[in-house]
Amino acid sequence: MDHTPGQGQYRDLEVYRDTLKGYKNLSDKELNGIIKERVDTPVLTMERMKEVAKIADENGIALASHDDDNVKKIDLVKAIGTTISEFPITLDVAKKAKQSGLYTIVARQIFCLAAPIQAI
Repeated sequence: MDHTPGQGQYRDLEVYRDTLKGYKNLSDKELNGIIKERVDTPVLTMERMKEVAKIADENGIALASHDDDNVKKIDLVKAIGTTISEFPITLDVAKKAKQSGLYTIVARQIFCLAAPIQAI
């Protein structure tokens, strides 16, 4: 699961900042430090993602993506063997995941839906 600020559900850094504020009483300086540290964390490379996907496949483990935030990401994760799109960020991304044959898991306060199904 990757909650790096600037992508996924935290594409908007202000949303990320507000989320952190909701968890802890932090000063702006502390928030800026946390955000900088997380943004500066090395990104998971495509090569590493492929290695993990290969290990999962060899061991019969389903591979899921998380917080898919655009339709291009669906194509990317599908290409490495992902079978589950967990928490696609938009309805368009959820539809693309379903159309691509990925199981699509979304949750909100009231419902949880697992697809492929006809509901989306």
